[in-house]
Amino acid sequence: MKSKTSNKKEYRTSKTRIKARASWKTNPELANIIKYLLKQPRPLWHQVARQLARPRKKTVNVNIEKINRLTEDEEVVVVPGKVLSKGELDHKLTIAAFKFSKAAIEKLKKKADLMSVKELVEKTSAFKGVNIRIIA
Repeated sequence: MKSKTSNKKEYRTSKTRIKARASWKTNPELANIIKYLLKQPRPLWHQVARQLARPRKKTVNVNIEKINRLTEDEEVVVVPGKVLSKGELDHKLTIAAFKFSKAAIEKLKKKADLMSVKELVEKTSAFKGVNIRIIA
């Protein structure tokens, strides 16, 4: 009897392919941020660009409860998509995302520093020695 293991190869999306996907995006802000992230030297930002360049059906939506469960106090978190409002946050964080829902902004104002992904890239020097975690 044959085993049913998957023989799929994992492959990394090339920068050229990500740039092409960015040009297909109808949201000019999203296309510009993807191109901006690809110009950054750290591989972390290339991973975020790859996540943002995915097809619309595979976009990332993360609830506050997931962020709360996966993080600890004083961490820096990047969400390559939208932060939604389900759940509560128990500790102080810095959260950067492409978008935040209005309800999520209201809940997070007290416990977290909110910023866009581009703002975080520009302030990366302020976070030297701090791990930046991608939550997708």
